[in-house]
Formats: sequence, C-alpha cells, structure tokens
Amino acid sequence: MRKKTIIITTVVLSVIVFVGYMVNKHRVTITDYSNGGISKTIFVFDLSTIKKIPNYEKEEEFELVFKSDYDKYHQGYCLKENKILSDEEIFRRGIKDYLEKRMELYEKESIYIFNCCSGERKREPVKYYLLSGVNATNWYEKFTANYDITKKSGLKEMFFKTFKAKPIDDIAKYLTIDMNTMTAGFKEPIVLSRGDNYHFMAGKSFLLFKKGDVYSFNYNEVFLISKQAIRKSEKEYYDEFQKEMGGSGPLKKFYYKVDYCGNVDYNVEKKFSMSFNGG
Repeated sequence: MRKKTIIITTVVLSVIVFVGYMVNKHRVTITDYSNGGISKTIFVFDLSTIKKIPNYEKEEEFELVFKSDYDKYHQGYCLKENKILSDEEIFRRGIKDYLEKRMELYEKESIYIFNCCSGERKREPVKYYLLSGVNATNWYEKFTANYDITKKSGLKEMFFKTFKAKPIDDIAKYLTIDMNTMTAGFKEPIVLSRGDNYHFMAGKSFLLFKKGDVYSFNYNEVFLISKQAIRKSEKEYYDEFQKEMGGSGPLKKFYYKVDYCGNVDYNVEKKFSMSFNGG
C-alpha cells in the first residue's frame, strides 16, 4: 500500500510540474488592438495566432499581437491610432522622437557625471538652441573666426554671445521635411548644448529612406569639443553629406529605423547602460 501511495504521489507531482511548465511556456503578454490596445497575459498553444511587430515606444522595442492586428500592421496601420500615417508624418515623428530621446540620454549622462565625478558646482542642462548669423554654408569660416580655443568657455561664448543662442521648447516647430529629395532639416541652424560640448545642425541634416515597409534615416552634424580645434575634415564631411540626395553612398552606413507610429529605435536606457555599465 505504501509503495502504491508513493507511485501515485510521484505521478501527481510529475503532472503538476509538467502542467506548470506548459503554462509558463505558452503564457505570453499580448497587445490586443481590437480591444482598445490593452496589454494582457494569455495562454497560447497555437503560436501561429501570435505575431511580433516593431514598436520602438516599448522598452523591448517590439510587441506581440494577434494575427489579425499583424495583418493590419502590414497594411501600413499605426495600430495604436488605428490609422495609416503619411510617409512625411512618419518621418517627422521619427526625427522628432530621435531628437528628444537623444537629449534625454545626454541629460541622463550629464546628471550621472555631475553627481559622480565632475567636481563642478553647477551643471548646465542639456538643451537645444536656435542660432542666428550662421548657416550651413558659412559655419566653418564663422566658427573658426569667432572660437577662442584657449578658453574652456570658448564654444559657449561663441554660441551665446556671437550667434545669440536662444532656447527651444519644441524643436519640431523648426523641422522641415522634403519628400521629393528625401531629406529633412531645420528652418534655422540648431545647436545642442551638452556641457562643454556642442552638436551643430543646419541645412539638410537628415537623409530619409523607405525600402519596402521599412522607414529609416541617417543624420549629419558637427560635433564640437571644448578646447579642441575645428578640423577641416569636419567641413569636408559635412559638405559631402549636404550634397547627398539619395542613392547608396558610404554616408548611409549608420541609420535609425522608424515604426509605423513614428517611434524611432533609439533606446535611451540601453544606450545609457552601455555607456556606464559596460552594456
């Protein structure tokens, strides 16, 4: 009798373990757009009914949906808004998302460095500024003539005193999209202030690409570092990019993808972790 009880107990425990394994194996979190876009955990034994689509708004950079939503996505729908966005709107949102996420990353890095090891008493926030008196064709001559490389504050004085930098609350207001040339840029020159370093953008700053159902873009800027000379090669590279009008050139090696809702694949937390925690 004791032996029989042991056998029955073993069988029952084995069944419980197996059922638990199968439940965990087939339990997925899915976004149900036919039900208002809510996320819910379900048990799926027929995995062909579940599909993965890009969603760069999420930390995982993808989401699982029912096949009906998957088919709708591949018709070009932004599922969250239940509509198809124009190509121009997708690129506009994607570039805006990139610019804002990049500023968020640099601000996060700035705070980290300030708290751990900067030794400075005051920290300047990372922010975009509008410039006057300079443009995409004369920036090199203007910068080299007005930048005092001997001073740590040389770049700051140049941008804020000479080129009258004014803070921007909504950078999207200054963004221009040209679908005929597949480029994007700014109505007026922009600079991103990042401590003692600056990112300058003017003219055509983005090259746009659409291949099949994949949207992506590449960008160009001038990165200026305090107390370092502005190299002639920076101007040559910048000028070369300004002339690019499509095709397949070497400048397009680095790019960011955009999903159908205009979210860009720029993961702030992952990039921050790679910078300070070794990935």
